Amino acid sequence: KMLQRMLNTYSYDGHANGKVILDTEVTSLISHSSNSDEKWKGLSRMVLPGDPGVYCTGLLGASVASVLLDTTTTTTAEMDSTKATLPPLSGFHSPVDAFSTSPDNVDLLEAYLTQMDSQITLGATRSSK
Repeated sequence: KMLQRMLNTYSYDGHANGKVILDTEVTSLISHSSNSDEKWKGLSRMVLPGDPGVYCTGLLGASVASVLLDTTTTTTAEMDSTKATLPPLSGFHSPVDAFSTSPDNVDLLEAYLTQMDSQITLGATRSSK
């Protein structure tokens, strides 16, 4: 009964006016037999609307769920250029692993996130060492 009273005082329902910004950077060094190395750097930025708790988490959850629903309930004959070509991995996987069966799955997730006012930018650079 005390727990129920405490839960009833919780009233935060998220805030749409916030913004979550996620910047990532990865580097890779590829060695060749000719003693020339290539260094790659990848950059990404995601700007998601809403507070980082309720709103943003719900946006990401809804987008992933929509892609899973689309990719598991759409037959090959029904698929067009906006649908994934291969179903996601079955079983318990992160969205990254589950959607890795086809680049179209990732494109579909990006499309859902973009429809909900998210911005995603990617870039890569290469330099010889």
